Amino acid sequence: MDWPYVQPGVVDGGWAPGTPQTFEIFFGLETAPAEPCRLELDFADTHSSNPPKLRVEVNELAREYHWDLHSVHWEPDEPVTAAQWAAFDTLRAQHPGNLMLWENEPLAEVRAELQKRAVRPLVFLTCGNRPPSGDYLQAMNRNLEAFRAALK
Repeated sequence: MDWPYVQPGVVDGGWAPGTPQTFEIFFGLETAPAEPCRLELDFADTHSSNPPKLRVEVNELAREYHWDLHSVHWEPDEPVTAAQWAAFDTLRAQHPGNLMLWENEPLAEVRAELQKRAVRPLVFLTCGNRPPSGDYLQAMNRNLEAFRAALK
C-alpha cells in the first residue's frame, strides 16, 4: 500500500479531519536479523508553528502503557555531539522526562552527562539478537524488573 505524499495534522482542519492521524506499518520476518535494526523516518515541509508529533509503538508497548514517547536517535557506542545535546535540552524543555531507554549500555561520558541533567539511562534489551544470557522470556522479565525499579 502506498501512502499519500501529504499526511494531514491537527492544524489541517480546513481541508482534513483536524484530528491526529494514525498510520501503521506492519512487517514480518522469517528469521531474526543477525544485526540490530533501525527505523528511520524523515519529514519534509512540516508546519513550522506546530510541528508534527510522532509516536512510535512496537508490539503495542506504547499503546498499552499510554506513554508519551519522544525519540532521539543516539547510538549507545557513539558520543553525543553538542548539537544533539542542544536538541535534547530543547526537547526536554517541552516534554520533561527523567528516564531514557537504551538498547545497550551508553558510553560512560553520555551516561554522566544524562545524569547531570537528572535523566536516568535504562537499558532495555530488545533481543533483536540472542540475549547475552538466558532466553528471550528471561531477558524480557529482566527488562520489566529494571522498569519497575526505575519507576519507583
